[in-house]
Amino acid sequence: MQTAAFDFLVDNNKPVLVELSYCFGQDGIPLKMGYWDSDLTFHKEKFNPYGWMVQSLIEESEYIY
Repeated sequence: MQTAAFDFLVDNNKPVLVELSYCFGQDGIPLKMGYWDSDLTFHKEKFNPYGWMVQSLIEESEYIY
């Protein structure tokens, strides 16, 4: 999975997953807030998810061919 968006609510101090999306929109999402990596470490810095997706596709296509 290259991208995903998770929406959580807190119920009795426990996080509850209420929505899981395979994509996300650009409007209203400040990409400068940060991101989570595959080790679930939060990086509080600006990022470009679209560039990452393109780079991932390039790397995968080079691996396949």
